[in-house]
Amino acid sequence: MLVKKEDLYLFGLALMAIGLPVSEFLMSLSIMFLAIAWLVNGVKKVHWQAIKHNKLFWASSLLFLIPLISLIWTDDF
Repeated sequence: MLVKKEDLYLFGLALMAIGLPVSEFLMSLSIMFLAIAWLVNGVKKVHWQAIKHNKLFWASSLLFLIPLISLIWTDDF
C-alpha cells in the first residue's frame, strides 16, 4: 500500500490531535512530522507565493510578533 504525500499532513495533524491532551512528546513528534511532510511535499516557490499573498497568515503572525517585539523594552524576562 502506497501512502500519498497529501496523507502525510493528515497523519501529522491526527498525531497532533492525539498528542495535545496526552503528551508533550507526541506534540513534538507531530510538529517534526509536519515539518518533514512540508519539506517532502511540493514546490517551495509555490508555497512561498501562497504564504506571501495570504492576509490571514500575516494578521495572525502579528499576534505572535507583537509580544516578541515588546521583549526589547522589558527588564524582567
